[in-house]
Amino acid sequence: MKKPGSADATIESLDPIVEVPRKTILAQSGYWILVFIIILGIGFVFLYRAETSKRMAARHASSWQSVNLSIQLITDEVSDTFSDLGYLARQNELAELLHGDGMNAGERLGAEYLAFLINKRVYDQVRYIDADGMEIVRVNINHGDPEIVQPHKLQDKSHRYYFRHVMDLEPGQIYLSPFDLNLEVGELETPIKPVLRIGTPVRDAAGRKRGFVMLNYLGNYLIDRITATGGATDVNTWLLNAESYWLKGPETAVEWGFMYPEQHNDTFKRYYPQAWQRMMPSDKGQFISAGALFTFAKVYPCLLSTETVIRSVFAPEDYHWTVVSTVPEDVLAADRLDIAQRLLAMYGLVLVLLTPVSWLLARLSVRQKSLTAAMTKILNNVPVLISYVDAKQRFRFTNAAYGRFFGTSQSQLIDHTLASVMAQDRYE
Repeated sequence: MKKPGSADATIESLDPIVEVPRKTILAQSGYWILVFIIILGIGFVFLYRAETSKRMAARHASSWQSVNLSIQLITDEVSDTFSDLGYLARQNELAELLHGDGMNAGERLGAEYLAFLINKRVYDQVRYIDADGMEIVRVNINHGDPEIVQPHKLQDKSHRYYFRHVMDLEPGQIYLSPFDLNLEVGELETPIKPVLRIGTPVRDAAGRKRGFVMLNYLGNYLIDRITATGGATDVNTWLLNAESYWLKGPETAVEWGFMYPEQHNDTFKRYYPQAWQRMMPSDKGQFISAGALFTFAKVYPCLLSTETVIRSVFAPEDYHWTVVSTVPEDVLAADRLDIAQRLLAMYGLVLVLLTPVSWLLARLSVRQKSLTAAMTKILNNVPVLISYVDAKQRFRFTNAAYGRFFGTSQSQLIDHTLASVMAQDRYE
């Protein structure tokens, strides 16, 4: 081993008969690190794909869960509303009012309606409207303080779109209005109040159609519950009508566009044209569009099961709502980034742990090669013939003396047998 301070002071002794420069060890260590980087990189790619696929599958499942839960909420609420309307249409107090029994029949019916609203808390109004369109009894929820409307405040509703639709039906049939905003004296009520009007005609004892009972369902109750279905999973849940207007949308500024002339272009179809085209032909589905995950299902309120007293439900043509859940592009990108960061952190930690392993492997490899080279040098300088043959007597190593003895190079003897190198009599 060279003395410190000499020209070869960088040489490190790995064995009593071997001297190897540090640079050789560093180079070999770098080779092993590169091998580990490649192997870990391939594993990283496969693991990243598996994790992103697993995360996306979870997003798909949570989106379907949100949509299906929303559909169930709508089904339950609309079905309960139909049942409530059937109950109100069969009340004894209403029959007495239609028959003209007693001076206070209207007051008793109002008291029943008041108790009904207090108990239910999901309706804005309950009314009995006569065949001329005049409100006879009306009870308002009045922002949580229900009240019976005084006779002088009752209104003529014969000009409203739903009046003729309900009056054209037979008792036992139901009219379901579009989901829209409530009007008071011809103006939009503020703050806005989403409502769903459900009405059914009523007859007196003589079989004459005398008007109808109408319930105004508070739409915010349903919308808030639908919104909550995806809140904990970064899923945005929206509700669209058949024309792709938002009843519940990404922001309040684009909702109920059909109620405002200046917002008639605020539709899902305009903002997401490709997604709308894919949704139109089907009743449900799931797909990626513009980098976002869309899951949707249509619900047809008129086809929901109702109690036997209700024979059929009538509504505008192609009446349906579409529940849409979206996982935005930035959320999906954040998922991928989170997975990549976690895997890269693990990748870096493993690589750091493998660095001393690389150094150890480099030392062992260099030592082995150096020892082999030193031993070969020694054997080549020994005047004795030395060789190694395998089980089939093929040369695997010969020293220089062997080559000189047979008059050939060492490399030419490799893979030849003793019999092929020696004369037969000498071999025997």
